[in-house]
Amino acid sequence: MKKFTMFLASVATALFGFTTTASAQYETEQQIPWVDHASTLNDALNAPNGIYLCYMQTVNGNTTYSFVTAGGRFGTQAVTTNRGMTLRLTQSGDQYRFRTTIYNPNTDRTENYLGCDDSKSYNINAYMDNSDNQYSRWTLSDNGNGKWFDIINTREEFTLYPPFTHDVDYYLQLNQNSSLYVSDDRPSNNGKWLLIDRNEFREVITGVTGQTNIEVSGLFNNTRFIRYMDGAYSWTWYDRNNNQQEKYEDELTKSGPNGLGISSLGAYRGMAPNVEYAGGNGDGYAESYGSFSAGEMRDPVIMRQQYTGLKEGTYIVTAQAFVSNDADVTAAANSAEAGAYLFASGSTGEQDGALIQLLNEAEQNDFTTYFYNAQKTYLGNDAYFRGNVAAGEFLATNNGTISREDAMYNPDMRNHIITIAVRVDEGGRLAIGVAKTGEAGRAYFDNIRVWYTGNNEFGLDAYSTNSTTISHDNLYGIDNLQYGYPRVFNLSRDFGITKDNAATYEPKWEALVSPVNLTCTQVWNTFGEGTRLSELVGLAEDGHEMRFKTVDLSRADATAIYAGKCYVIKVSEAPQIERFTDSDPTQAVEGKDKHEFSIFSTEPFIQGDITYYGPIYQFNGVTRTSTLEDLITANEAGKYENGTVTKIYRSPDGSGDVKFTGYFYKPASVSNAYVVSRGNMYFLGNQSWKSLTGTMWTLEELNQENNNKLTFDFGDGETTGIEDLSSVTDDASEKADGVFNLNGQKVADGTSTEGLAKGIYVIGGKKIVVR
Repeated sequence: MKKFTMFLASVATALFGFTTTASAQYETEQQIPWVDHASTLNDALNAPNGIYLCYMQTVNGNTTYSFVTAGGRFGTQAVTTNRGMTLRLTQSGDQYRFRTTIYNPNTDRTENYLGCDDSKSYNINAYMDNSDNQYSRWTLSDNGNGKWFDIINTREEFTLYPPFTHDVDYYLQLNQNSSLYVSDDRPSNNGKWLLIDRNEFREVITGVTGQTNIEVSGLFNNTRFIRYMDGAYSWTWYDRNNNQQEKYEDELTKSGPNGLGISSLGAYRGMAPNVEYAGGNGDGYAESYGSFSAGEMRDPVIMRQQYTGLKEGTYIVTAQAFVSNDADVTAAANSAEAGAYLFASGSTGEQDGALIQLLNEAEQNDFTTYFYNAQKTYLGNDAYFRGNVAAGEFLATNNGTISREDAMYNPDMRNHIITIAVRVDEGGRLAIGVAKTGEAGRAYFDNIRVWYTGNNEFGLDAYSTNSTTISHDNLYGIDNLQYGYPRVFNLSRDFGITKDNAATYEPKWEALVSPVNLTCTQVWNTFGEGTRLSELVGLAEDGHEMRFKTVDLSRADATAIYAGKCYVIKVSEAPQIERFTDSDPTQAVEGKDKHEFSIFSTEPFIQGDITYYGPIYQFNGVTRTSTLEDLITANEAGKYENGTVTKIYRSPDGSGDVKFTGYFYKPASVSNAYVVSRGNMYFLGNQSWKSLTGTMWTLEELNQENNNKLTFDFGDGETTGIEDLSSVTDDASEKADGVFNLNGQKVADGTSTEGLAKGIYVIGGKKIVVR
């Protein structure tokens, strides 16, 4: 079992009661018209799990929605983002209060409210940690349908000429920088406030149908690492070295820097408490940097939360994260030595994780000099300094490419992204979090986000002889369709390793040409962390050596496999859906040795169910944002036509050229070419070989005088010669190239018996009964 899965297996067992088995975000996010789901005032007052405060405005005919939370100055200023803070609406007479989930230890109160600054008469900002006073009491004036409101704070003001006292209404509204303020002018852009019941929010989010791309981060707590967020609405810590026992956070006190994390482990989720009173520039530091709280881990520890009752389908989890070799920690030589992961677990307990990357030398120098050391010097009190605030600024400003002032309100959330995808069953659970397994380096992370991307899948059956293109009445054709939203990709293909031989099997080089791009994380999570991958370069050594180069699999979100390119791969994990070995397909069990999935496309319209029998490797969160033909062209991988991709590899040293042919179906036979199977390269000559399957390839040396004299370097520094074809074993292809009746007539491609009449059929030399 791979190291990451071994570590998380114990986490899942302790927390869920079951054991484990062992991506690029699409740009268009589905928008929800929250105005259709707004609550009345009375319903909001009685919302059992609180509300979100939502601002709706229309600019140039485009209506947008944003939710109130904390950020900006001191990290407690009221701002809007796509993720809201839980609020409780209460009533006192004809006025209302919005109780927040911030707990500020600098005050005697246990309750904090949305309120406006009482020290200004203009440019009046709103904050989320106000006391219960006249500046946090509001009138909600119906602005339409009983569900749209103006939110008004009424102030008593004095006029000198003539001298008298009168009431002035100040309207809560949105600044251009997304912060909240009050003004005696009404909101522009037809701005209105909506009260969204959190239960209704959940129902809307989990009730979407079809393929979509909708952010559901609002279902989770404190994914933006807000300063002073109440622990009941934040993350839970677990001690990795003590049987995953829950570690309770340090108590927040009215003095001292402890709290908002586990000090003994160097694990934090925010700026040090009470930094305003640290002396020196403490107050200015809190005001200028309070919005940059982030997560931090020095020692092995787990930070985690879960949500239950989710809709079945694929979920994409992203975070901004990096590992830093700070001066006060043992330096990590590489990312793996630090062992920090963003992880997610679906309701079956299956784990997916992405290795958080170590900063490169230039980034490390910038972070240390311009953020870590600069903040530490400015604060002037090391006891109150935490590197997570420097990391938050580093990420929010994208290493200083935008100003700190702008980043306080509109942070850059696209740099240092790591991505994972996980499948959740209907009504199931999704756990997300960060885990550190190594002692070296310090991990920082911020803006953990979650998207739901639907319940459709796609795939390729490497044993199907169908070379035609998929259509509504040809679902088992080659799927060349465009899929913008992430989904599961199913690859029905054998690589030699099974659940029965996994403990002793030594992975061997196998040919691979993929119909999709895959990231390093996707390769690791499906094929295993011990997977090795090499890409064809061409002929070298004066035409005597076929050379491959090693592909670096250490960069989590980097593309490892490009569709259409020629690779060899050593797969270290057994398939997620094991090999089907029974003679009766009715005995196949969904999720064990067969998998039925739904396919859906709008252009062209294709919808239906497909059944694959194992072995099946399943890749979560795969996109194909253009057709297969266009993707192969964009990857400069060759020319796609009729289920094959071809390319001439021109050797850089002029030693010879090689023709590559990759197959996305099982050809009847191949000859006069080189093939690789079970770690060996074979030259076929005039012999016909029928065991080549889809996602395998052939190589033809265009200058054939060197046939049977070549050596092969698969990128591991070792060379291998050409083997005799007779040594190829049958296990190179465990499946048949079709379904046959007892008269030997072929009645279907692939291995599926769906739609066949009752009777006895032959698949792969075995008799199959269809009842």
